[in-house]
Amino acid sequence: MSNVRQARTRRLVQFGMLANKIKGYRYGVPKSVIAELVDYRLKLTAMQDDEELSEIAGNDLEILELLLDYSKSLNSGEKEKASKLMAEAIAKWDANDKMIEGMMKDGYKPPGSTQA
Repeated sequence: MSNVRQARTRRLVQFGMLANKIKGYRYGVPKSVIAELVDYRLKLTAMQDDEELSEIAGNDLEILELLLDYSKSLNSGEKEKASKLMAEAIAKWDANDKMIEGMMKDGYKPPGSTQA
C-alpha cells in the first residue's frame, strides 16, 4: 500500500472524527472548527482521483457541505433548519457506511488490511 493511500485513509478517519465533533455542538459551532471543516474540502477533493476511495470521498464532500450549512444555520439561530441539515448529514453518513460495508463484503480490503 502506498504512503499516499495510507494518508488519504487517515484523512477519511479524521474527517469522521471531526464530523462527530460537530454533531456534538448544540448551541453554535466555533469558527476554528468551521475552518478545520473547510480545510477538509481540499483534502477530500484531492481523493477524487483515487480509484478505491473516490466514491467514499465524494460522499464525504456532500456530508461536509451539509455540515457547513448546519454550522451556518446553527450559528445564526436557525435551529430548526440546522436540525434538518444535521438529520440529512447523518442519513448520508449512514448510507456511506452501508456502502463501505458492502464494498468490504464484496472483497474490498481497506488499505493496510492483513485480512485474507
